Amino acid sequence: YQRRVRATAPWELSPWAVEPCPHVECGMPSIDTTATRVCTCGVHTDPTKCGDAPLKMAVHCPKREWQWGEWAGEGCPTTGDCSRVTIARRYRLCECSGKIDFGKCPGDAIETTECKITDCDEN
Repeated sequence: YQRRVRATAPWELSPWAVEPCPHVECGMPSIDTTATRVCTCGVHTDPTKCGDAPLKMAVHCPKREWQWGEWAGEGCPTTGDCSRVTIARRYRLCECSGKIDFGKCPGDAIETTECKITDCDEN
């Protein structure tokens, strides 16, 4: 005669499941989302079996802000005709989540610099 013994598995908290952050337009206030978990034992769930452990919590979603990207463009040349004035321009993009809008960022998108040639060509 063999007696069957049933092992009792412990009740455990599942990992947090975080809902995706809702889409919020750039520059608008962020909206938080929720993370939940359950108290499980095998295939059974019971929210009362894990004590006072929280089963739900708010998760902060980052605000989507408009911001300037890196400056791009060419710098001043160091050689050339010293009798001519050379202008160098550099630019940057005002971006948020893949969108571009130059009116959303403070400051200028284009910067011009008058260049001084330091190594003059001989004519």
